[in-house]
Amino acid sequence: MGNNYVFSLQPTFTQGFILGQLSILVLLVLILKYLFLDSTEQPFESSPYHPRVDSERLLWKQNLLSHAAAENIDDKAESAQWFNMLFHQAGPSTWQIKRVVTFAQIVELYRSRLRDGLPGTEGDEVARKRIEEYANKIRPPGFLDHINILSVDLGVSAPRIHNARIKRQKCAEPLSEAEVEVTYTDTISLALSTTYLFNYPMPAFARLPVQLTISLSLFKASIIITPPSPHLSHTSGHLHHPSRFYARSHDNVTYGQPR
Repeated sequence: MGNNYVFSLQPTFTQGFILGQLSILVLLVLILKYLFLDSTEQPFESSPYHPRVDSERLLWKQNLLSHAAAENIDDKAESAQWFNMLFHQAGPSTWQIKRVVTFAQIVELYRSRLRDGLPGTEGDEVARKRIEEYANKIRPPGFLDHINILSVDLGVSAPRIHNARIKRQKCAEPLSEAEVEVTYTDTISLALSTTYLFNYPMPAFARLPVQLTISLSLFKASIIITPPSPHLSHTSGHLHHPSRFYARSHDNVTYGQPR
């Protein structure tokens, strides 16, 4: 009978200790599941997230727009200069440049395609849907729920090229490398919301809502451009960047049930 005191009808210290530990575990599970986590199917329906408007960010964007025209003129002149230097060193039979295409034109073309050529909020909505579709294609379905892209800012500026340097390669072919410094100052941002799925101790045991906002304000890097070889049948150059670069970004992450 001495070994059955745990299951006896008379209350004992051991019974109280075990019941106390079990009650603490049950209380902890309930707190995690219903207070800090979210067990609903649509965690962001009751309290949708609206990114706040940053007055300093809007002012900075307006300044970038005001100086875009003047910077575009400088970029065209500088881009034409180092393009001509590079391809002149590579030989006249390599590439024949009829028109200098600047980085600003290339970036603006990609922005326009991502927005289907629509201006204003309509273009922003098209870009948001495309990014959301791509994000849900690559997400791990066992760990993350559907990803909602809340807002997208594709920026207004373009990379600027400066300090171009021609480096002659030590080989017989008349090839040269152009190392340029690229500086990108813009207002790119992305805000999203999703839910982290907890599958232990059972599938879909709990859900942790996550809201993430990422913004890029400055990016610097060195890029090395190599023109194509004149002995090749196809004209394709090479572009790579060294391991050194600098980026300044702002991240804002919120976990748990939104209030």
